[in-house]
Amino acid sequence: MVWNNSADGDGAAVMARRYDWDGIALGSEFQVNVTTAEVQQNPCVGMDASGNFLVTWEDQGPVSDFQIKGREYDSSGTALTGEFIVPTTVTDDRYNGKLGVAAVGEQEWLATWN
Repeated sequence: MVWNNSADGDGAAVMARRYDWDGIALGSEFQVNVTTAEVQQNPCVGMDASGNFLVTWEDQGPVSDFQIKGREYDSSGTALTGEFIVPTTVTDDRYNGKLGVAAVGEQEWLATWN
């Protein structure tokens, strides 16, 4: 599960917490975004059949441009990557990021935005 709160002290932060299929929390909530300047908002999460997951969100850059960032995790909630910019060739604002995750073992995903 992903959501926003003000945990990072400078605008909104992206938070996450893992749950099992019965709705029982697996560990504590944790902050996904590493960059805390400005606003991180509108998170989205996708998970493959092995429990590996990707979180994406809108990140307001230093000059008020929004970009879509992401971060990958394994099934235990350990980060596999730092945060990264998803659309690397687009220069305008990007909003409303959505994603889909490939079948088990593929570690591939598709992100869209507008």
